Parts: sequence; structure tokens; C-alpha cells
Amino acid sequence: MSGSRALSSGGQGESEVSAGRQEGESVDVVARPSVLVVDDERMNRRILARMLEGRFSVLEAEDGARAVELVRQGGVDLVVMDINMPVMDGFDATKEIKRITAEGFVPVMLMTASNDEQQLSKGLAAGGDDFLTKPVSRLLLESKIAALLRTKNLLSTVTEQRDDLAYFRQRADLDYQVARRVFDGIVARSQLNLPSVDRQLQPMEQFNGDLVMGSLLPGGRFRLMVGDFAGHGLSAAVGALPAADVFHSMNARPFPMASVIRELNTKLNRTLPRTLFLSACVVDLDAHVGRISIWNGGLPAALVLDASGEIIARFESQHLPLGIVPTPSIDASSVDFPFPDGARLFLCSDGFLEAQRADGEMFGDDRLAVALREAIQQGDGWATRVSDALTAWTGTGSQADDITYVGITNSPELRESLVARTAPLATSRAEVSIALELDAETLREVDPLGPIVLFLDKAPLLRARAGELYTVVCELVSNSIEHGLLRLDSKLKESADGFDKYYRLRAERLANLREGWIRLSLEVSGKGPKAIARIAVEDSGDGFDPEQARKKNNAISGRGVDLVQALCQSIRYLDGGRIVEATFPLVD
Repeated sequence: MSGSRALSSGGQGESEVSAGRQEGESVDVVARPSVLVVDDERMNRRILARMLEGRFSVLEAEDGARAVELVRQGGVDLVVMDINMPVMDGFDATKEIKRITAEGFVPVMLMTASNDEQQLSKGLAAGGDDFLTKPVSRLLLESKIAALLRTKNLLSTVTEQRDDLAYFRQRADLDYQVARRVFDGIVARSQLNLPSVDRQLQPMEQFNGDLVMGSLLPGGRFRLMVGDFAGHGLSAAVGALPAADVFHSMNARPFPMASVIRELNTKLNRTLPRTLFLSACVVDLDAHVGRISIWNGGLPAALVLDASGEIIARFESQHLPLGIVPTPSIDASSVDFPFPDGARLFLCSDGFLEAQRADGEMFGDDRLAVALREAIQQGDGWATRVSDALTAWTGTGSQADDITYVGITNSPELRESLVARTAPLATSRAEVSIALELDAETLREVDPLGPIVLFLDKAPLLRARAGELYTVVCELVSNSIEHGLLRLDSKLKESADGFDKYYRLRAERLANLREGWIRLSLEVSGKGPKAIARIAVEDSGDGFDPEQARKKNNAISGRGVDLVQALCQSIRYLDGGRIVEATFPLVD
């Protein structure tokens, strides 16, 4: 110690050290780690400072209390601390430094003149991260500091990543909450709260890739769709938005099942990636008549069971899932089957049949048949008991997919509820309707409006205004063919030469038309002064923009839209002009 005191008596040396730090600060000290040297002997501090100044920014403190104060002010990356000091020794100072830097990591290297195990143990207990034995080796000092700073930097990186993850998790939770409200809104639109209709949706993750939707139809009828998007979780649930929009909006009018299926496919095929397709089973139930119509595209077989629980019909998937191929390739035909009083219908997603117990064996079709028979023979609540059988099979094992089922019984309670909650079907004998679907081949070779001419001529309600009504239908169908399927531009007709060119191009494109379709429906409702005709025309093309047509209106082109508007009671364009609906008064 006397040698150290003798070295520390020169004031100029200390000034040189300070000057050296100032010069260093003016060059690159800001970018260098800051090391706090703590020792009650000035000369010892100076020696350590000299060793470190080439690579580090050095601060000094004469005791533990001052060291704690400097650390509290911030900017200290590492502390080199002597153990034996007045005011506050190294052990107490280390404890306090660790306390005030608990949210971060400021390494403390303790210096001792001995290898006493008790002192070393006490230093570790106080929070020391490493030790140095006096006299200090410069190489060892720099190496140990570098190692501790690497640890500090690593911990800092991990902490930043933790904070980033926490932030993104918070944002993700907020997004999930918003998405959950949207998804719950979709589910709330479905009219599934009916007697003798039991359902369960058990998602694998926070969101369900399975979907169950129901709509009440006039005349005590009910339309149900069970769907299973490829995958699970939020990415699969995204498809529920366009699917629900199409399903509920079209059933509100209501459209036939085939039209709903085609429009679902069109929407999903246009808006979602091909990997996010929808396996679905759509069912129309007329409980009073005692029949069901089923379309199955990619789901497990829909099962019809008798009152004793025996399976009397299996409707296997006969169609592609929705969203994979363009709509002209979709077969929307359904299968009809008796569904008398007491009959049961069971639909499920593949997650139900593929649920596994601990040894990997799946629940499967045979086990489902047994569970259904036993559950139905026990009376009401049969669908819930089937779900209980599945739970007993899988036990507490982890779920590998979304699990969904729907069970329906044709019961008096269901029929009464459907009658009470739906509008009656019109029974006037005067009402008539016609529906046509014309594919590309038919459009090429047959006059598409021929059947309509005969229909207008034969229907008594329509005969008085058949000419005007035919004009409306002809204009709407022509727009769908020319602008939707053939992609012709009416601007060509702005001159006489262009008019000729337009129709030559129309004939050429029509002759080469190989895909696409037009759907036309005409329905008459009401009687007397309230009788109206509803016309709907839909095409598989790119759509028709009526506003653009009005802007192009001149002596030769663009007159059709305004003409239809003038003749009809109302007209509206949907789905980008691919669907047009018009109402035509049958009495002036």
C-alpha cells in the first residue's frame, strides 16, 4: 500500500489521466463502453484507469457510496469494485447496485488481495459477477471485462427482443379481440337457435376454421351450411367473412341453393388463395313436406338416421370444395331424400372423425355409427351424447383439429318453430316463374331468349305488357353477354362504322366462347294492381358498370341502361355488375 501511496503523490500524473480521458471523449468515447473503477486508493484507481482508457470510457469513485450514486445517474456499463473501502465497502455497494439495476444488467467485478473462500462466497452472495486478484494483470482485466460486456450485450439483446415480443403480442391480442368481435357477429347472424337443432364448435385454437350457418326461408323451411376451411386458427377463420356475407345476403331474398353454392364458390375463388378452400355441406330442410336436399363438397358423409338410430342414408362428398376452381366447373346439383317425422340428420367436420385417443387411433365412421345408435335410443339430447362419446374416446389428449357437428331431429317442436318464425309461401295460383341457366355452348348455338318469348306469350298475367317486359329482359341479358362474357366496349358504337365493327366483333367472340354462363330468373308475385315481375340476370364474367354506360350515352350507344331504368319500378346491380335485379310493374 505504501508503494501505491508514493505513486499517487504526483498531481501532474492525475491531470494527465484526466486530460487523456477528455481527449478520448472528443474522439470516440461516446461509442465506447463505460467502466466505473471503485477504490479508496487514488493510485490504484489511476493504474486501472491507465490500463482501460485505450478501449473504454473510465469513471472513478473513491468509495462504494459514490459508486452507487454514479450508477444511479446512469451510463455505467460495468463496475470494477474493490472490496475493502471506508464509508461503504464493496459487498454493500454491490448489493445496492444490483438492486437499483434490477431491470437491466450492470456487471460488477470484485477486486481482492486474497483468495479467501469466505470472501469470495460473500462476494457472490452480494451479487458479484467475477473476481480479480491484486496485483491486477492488464490482460486478464481486459479479457474479463470483455467477457462480461459480451454477456451484458447478449442480455440486452434478449431483453429488447422480449420487449418487442411483448409489444407484438399486445398488438396481436388487440387484433384477435377485434377479429373475435367480427367473427362473433358472423355467428350471431345465423338463425340456429331452433328446437331439435343441436350443434357444437370446438376450435383447436382461439379461432375456428369450421363454420356453421343457418337461415330461415319462407314457408317454414331452413337452410344449413357446415363448413371447414383448410387449416385452422385465424388464417382459416378469415374466410368466414366473405362466406357469411354471401350466404346470409342471398338467403335473405332468397336464392335457390344452387345459386348460393355457385356464388359462394365465385366469392371464395376470387378473394382467397387457392390453399384456403372451404369444404362444405349445404342442406335445405322442409320439415313439413318431410324432405331434405343435400349438397356435399369435401365434408364427411352427411348421415340420415331413423327414429331407432339406424343409418338409412349416407351422402358422401360428390363435389369439389368451394373456392378451388372457377365457378363454371362447379356442379351445384343437390340430392333430395325423404326426411319424415322423427328422422335425424347428422353433419360433422373431419376433425370429429379424425379425433385420436392417446395411442393414435381415430374415432372413425364405425365408432360414430355405434355412438349415434346408442345416443338416439336414449331419447332427446342424442347429439350431445354423441359428443360425450367422442370426449370419452379422446380423453384429455391434445386436440389436433377443429371439431364441429350439427344434429337435427324432424320434430313437431321444430316444425312449429319454423312456421312461427318464417313468412308463409305465396299460394296464389296466378303466380308463375321461370329460371334458365345457359352455358357457353347454348349461348353459341341457341337463341337464349326463345323460351322467354314463349313464357311471356303463354302467361296471362304477363301478356298485357309482354312487349315491354321482353325489352327489359332482352336488354339485361344482352348486357350480361356482351359486357360480362364477351368484354365488349359500347364505346365502339359511337360511329356508324364502329357500330358495324361492334357486332362483327360480338359474333366473332360469341363463336369462340368456350366457358361461362348466364342465369336468368323471372318470377311474378302479387295480383291485381300490386302484381310485379322480378327479373334477375347473373353472369360469370367480369361484370358490367352501369355508371360508365350512362357516361357514354349518345345517339347510338349506352341507351340500354336508361331504357331499363325508365321501364322498371326499380333496378340494382350487385357484385360489380355481375348480378342485376329489376322489378317490373305488370299494371300501369
